[in-house]
Amino acid sequence: MWPKMILNTIVVAFTAMYFMGVSEASPCKVSSRTIESSVTSGIFTTVTSADISTATTSATYLSSTKESSVIVTESEHTTETSIADKETTTVSITTTESTSTHAAATTDSTTTTEAAIPTFIRNAGFEDSAVSLHPWRKTNEGQTVASVVSDFSHDGQNSVRMTWAAPAASYIAQDIQNPVMAGVVYTMSAWVNISPACFNAILMCTYGIGSTAKSQTFPISASMANQWMYISSTCTFTQGQIDVGSLVLQVGLTCVGGGGYGYYDTVDFST
Repeated sequence: MWPKMILNTIVVAFTAMYFMGVSEASPCKVSSRTIESSVTSGIFTTVTSADISTATTSATYLSSTKESSVIVTESEHTTETSIADKETTTVSITTTESTSTHAAATTDSTTTTEAAIPTFIRNAGFEDSAVSLHPWRKTNEGQTVASVVSDFSHDGQNSVRMTWAAPAASYIAQDIQNPVMAGVVYTMSAWVNISPACFNAILMCTYGIGSTAKSQTFPISASMANQWMYISSTCTFTQGQIDVGSLVLQVGLTCVGGGGYGYYDTVDFST
């Protein structure tokens, strides 16, 4: 009987050591195994924990049915390596493109030739000659005395002096040089300076043989005498008047008594 007990003890010890070796060979695998060994003997045998202490296991032996059970509990040490999530830093770089646009300044040099302004009156300031009125003329010879003077003027050096002869008004006239157009409003103007004995300055445009297209009288008071004054009016010819021809500009004055006189300068007829 003792040999059987010894044999059972050896078998149990060997089995325990076997599983201890398996446990040490696989340290990273956690498992719980129950080994059952059939024993034909009815002897209850106990192996103390001191006999298998080197296996770092606990063994329980049950022999209620003449079987020995060894329960081996293996302990696994698992080392967890925690890898910290790598922190990703995204750097947003804003690039500002500076685009310089150089606008080429192109200056178109356009030479514009203005249409020449037609000249309807010549020798308007009586500067062409110190002795001649040409192309001006007196309208009533024997009654109008007109001459160029160089010692009195509004513009330039010369003007024309007119002396009134009763009973009619005194005029000087000039043919309008360039063709005029029907219905167009033209301006006739002049600077005038008259003596106290005269009371009217006159601008007039005529056609044919002394027919009046427009006549404008400018009353001059005694208080306005001996001063240069600008007078202006308009003249419009009809096509019928143009067809008659002999278009003329006239300037004149009206005085009372004898000895009245006046001066004209810078006479104009224009659009």
